[in-house]
Amino acid sequence: MQSVKTCRNAQKLSRHPSLQIGCCYEVHDIGEGTATSFWYDAWHNEDTLAERFPAIHSHCTHKNVSVDQVCASGSLDSTLFVPRLSHQATVEFSQLQQIVIQTSLSDTRDKRRGLFCLGHGKLDSGSLYRLLQSRNAPPHPAAKFIWNSHAPPTVQFFVWLLVHGRIQCRATLFRKTIVDSPVCEICNLADETSTHIVFGCRFAEEFWVKLGIQPAQSSNDGCVFNLTCPNHFPSKHFNTFVALCYTVTRTSGNVGMGSF
Repeated sequence: MQSVKTCRNAQKLSRHPSLQIGCCYEVHDIGEGTATSFWYDAWHNEDTLAERFPAIHSHCTHKNVSVDQVCASGSLDSTLFVPRLSHQATVEFSQLQQIVIQTSLSDTRDKRRGLFCLGHGKLDSGSLYRLLQSRNAPPHPAAKFIWNSHAPPTVQFFVWLLVHGRIQCRATLFRKTIVDSPVCEICNLADETSTHIVFGCRFAEEFWVKLGIQPAQSSNDGCVFNLTCPNHFPSKHFNTFVALCYTVTRTSGNVGMGSF
């Protein structure tokens, strides 16, 4: 039986910005619910609950839960979330509660289908790779910077989301009505965008100065990978080092990685 972690990783891969092909997995017949991610599999209608209810999802403290773990009791457990919910999260909690109440589980295995499923719901990673390689569109200018580095896969994926402006910064959360203001809580001088977190914020500026690295003077996400390696850094490992540095500035900005 597939674990929830495996299901979630497959769902992440299917939403890789280079693919844009939708879900690899889509549960069309919930059984016992143990092999289905509550938040990240499209088991209720055509979208995931994480996408449909971004506010309450952002308040959840146990995101790696299965449908069985949430729905077996017949009611949504409030201890899965932070004690104080925003107004929007409270509204979404009530809507999510109705879904949980109406969900019936059985003793049968969850049945899955998807564009890249092999037998027994396994991911056909080879087909995904061939699709990625056969794309007619020119490669993204950041691709070599990211995927040729030796950073851990989670770091590479975070930087890929970063250059596409898709991390859960306050500017993004504000557009989704999850937070009340897009302004950076550290410097209070500008909106907390992707590039503000890694370059524009006071902490980030001091961080790069200490390292002797001069970021590109740009307000768009292209400056993330347009860095010049200083003479005192080994050029062979510069991309890997910078990618890891981005996770440091992300942590200082208190930016979560969401379904990642």
